[in-house]
Amino acid sequence: MLSFEIFQAILLVTLSLLVAVPLAACWKLCRRTGRPGWLSLLILVPVLNVAAVYWFVLSRPARPGTYPAGSAGRHAARPEPAVRRRSAETA
Repeated sequence: MLSFEIFQAILLVTLSLLVAVPLAACWKLCRRTGRPGWLSLLILVPVLNVAAVYWFVLSRPARPGTYPAGSAGRHAARPEPAVRRRSAETA
């Protein structure tokens, strides 16, 4: 049988992960849109968390041009690699 102290430790680790994962994702979302990362701490306030998520997701980025029109993420804005030219030695 599991002792109460071990159960408490497992519960603490589980709850910490359940808080840390969304908080880290929200921090990253704030930083990408040009807002200060500490705004992600609004996720920890029970009533403000739903409003904060909608505000972060539905509002425009604070930095103009952060997301190009029609992009599917940060990789979509990458320029295509340049075509390698043959050098005089290989020709």
